[in-house]
Amino acid sequence: MASFAFIATLFIGVFSFLTGYLIVPTAHYQHAIKLYEKGSFREAVIYYEYLGDFGDSKNQIQVVKATENFFVGDYASGIEHIFNINGTVNVVFNSNGGLSPIESMTLISNDVDIIPEKEHHSFIQWDLEYVQIINNHKDTYVANLILKALWEEQ
Repeated sequence: MASFAFIATLFIGVFSFLTGYLIVPTAHYQHAIKLYEKGSFREAVIYYEYLGDFGDSKNQIQVVKATENFFVGDYASGIEHIFNINGTVNVVFNSNGGLSPIESMTLISNDVDIIPEKEHHSFIQWDLEYVQIINNHKDTYVANLILKALWEEQ
């Protein structure tokens, strides 16, 4: 009889441990990914913050914030978030009919100070055409951006 009680107690303890430290956090992590994928960035950050040190949650917070910054045109902040997790940022510049001094580059700072030229036009700004942030291996993040030049006719 005593061995049954011991086994039952052990089972309950293991089940509680797995539920609290693996099953529930994994479910929250998966939910955070879904929120991120549908563009609910602030909610995704809340879930990742709740998870604390679970998996790469702290790095995912930086990825979510970077993506949000890229979508609102705050490229410097987005790039900084990627750099905060020792990530790499690759940028392709679509000059949109103009001439750019650089077609693509891997950034080493968050300063994207590339000014293209187009006859009879004034450069307005770079607009996000594409963003992809990938995690090739644990803790190896790469952001790939395509920025498109916006012009105003003179």
